Amino acid sequence: METRFIKKGRLLWQIILAVCLVVSTLWIGVVPVAAAGPTPTPSSCTPNSGPAAGGTIVTIAGGGLGGGGAITVTFGGVTAINPTRPGTSPATIICTTPAHAAGAVDVVVTIAGAGPPDSGTITSGFTYTGGTAPIVARFNEPPDAPVLD
Repeated sequence: METRFIKKGRLLWQIILAVCLVVSTLWIGVVPVAAAGPTPTPSSCTPNSGPAAGGTIVTIAGGGLGGGGAITVTFGGVTAINPTRPGTSPATIICTTPAHAAGAVDVVVTIAGAGPPDSGTITSGFTYTGGTAPIVARFNEPPDAPVLD
């Protein structure tokens, strides 16, 4: 007699488990997914030129720049320094240009969680002037320099 109750109890739990699996599978199929932010569409870079050594503070303006997550800006494939959204205008990004060889480069703005796509490009949006970026080949310390501990 006890064995029958155990078998019926086990069968009941198997049925409950099967129903839960079916319901959860159906529920997952209808759960709404959070919408991505707007696609970034940068339109201008001011100023649009600077020295090959980098260090120019630029303002990038356009649409879709205010939402989403982390910002990455590249100039000719080289990552910009400290891209931020100023509190006064979410439609702009301010950053500092990295060093790059002279010439016109694409400016690409990528915002995590935007899009798809999650990036926008200003073709030939910034022109580096002058020669190539300086490279420190050797540093000579003066013989009478103090030693700091």
